[in-house]
Amino acid sequence: MGWTVFREGSLKPRYVSFSRSVKSLVVAVTFGAGVFLASAQQATSAAADPDLADSIRQLREQIQELRSAVTEIKSEAAEYRAENQELRKKLESIRGKSNLEQSKPREDASAAATTTANPPTEERVTSLEETTQVLQSELRTLYQTKVESASKYRVRLSGLVLLNLFHDRGEVDNLDVPTYSTRSGPYGVTPAFGGTLRQSEVGLEVFGPELGGAKARGEVQFDFGGGFPTGALDGINTGIVRLRTANGRLDWENTSLVVGQDSLFISPNSPTSFASLLVPSLGYSGNLWAWIPQVRLEHKFNLNDDQSVSFQVGILDNEWKTVYLWDKRILLPTKLG
Repeated sequence: MGWTVFREGSLKPRYVSFSRSVKSLVVAVTFGAGVFLASAQQATSAAADPDLADSIRQLREQIQELRSAVTEIKSEAAEYRAENQELRKKLESIRGKSNLEQSKPREDASAAATTTANPPTEERVTSLEETTQVLQSELRTLYQTKVESASKYRVRLSGLVLLNLFHDRGEVDNLDVPTYSTRSGPYGVTPAFGGTLRQSEVGLEVFGPELGGAKARGEVQFDFGGGFPTGALDGINTGIVRLRTANGRLDWENTSLVVGQDSLFISPNSPTSFASLLVPSLGYSGNLWAWIPQVRLEHKFNLNDDQSVSFQVGILDNEWKTVYLWDKRILLPTKLG
């Protein structure tokens, strides 16, 4: 009898082969039969030994038994082959089921990933509708708060609302925004407390077209430091608007042309303080400040990514020998200058 042997974990059977054994047995039986037949023929030719017939008969019986054994072995081999075929089919079915079980989680994972990466159409439509509503609300808010220009060019509005509280003890040249003070005036020490909004500022910037490869831009800034009307009963409410700076410029990549009223390009920097915006700090103590009409040309030379050198040349309005009386600007006579 033959047995099918399985190794654990491999599911690959090893079969006991009977075909080789059967073939060897058949060859041996045939060889033995030939030998015995030759011996029988020799015995017949001799025809003298009575025991020869019995030997031949026994040989024939043995041959018959061998044939029957061979037949039985062949039938058993056929049965073993059939069993092996059934076992192979079972193994293939088991393998197929295991492969399906292993591939099913992968398919579920890939399907879940696909679902996550590609949400359903309804969810995407809902998300798009929500985004559209948010954008529309932002556009409505922008339309309510934006600064609209009569032209197609962009305009930007800026400003500063500044309240200054002050307490003066002594004589000052300007009560709400003083530039100097003395220990006492002609009437002694006159302390004062108050507040002012005249240092608030308003700015407007316009971005124009491109002219000759240069970007055009203009800006203007105002405050309320122009003084008070003559004879005003309540100067706090009648502060005159004052022009601070106003200029237009053309900006190329490294060159700029500026025309307008601006800070001195020979002394552009001044101390900054919320306490003194109408007149820059140290304005009468050596600080060369002024907002003067001018035309200037600037060019920048780039040394590297972080360093550059700028050259400026321009023409300034001459403030020397001029005075301002009421609403007029008058040139002083040469003798008085």
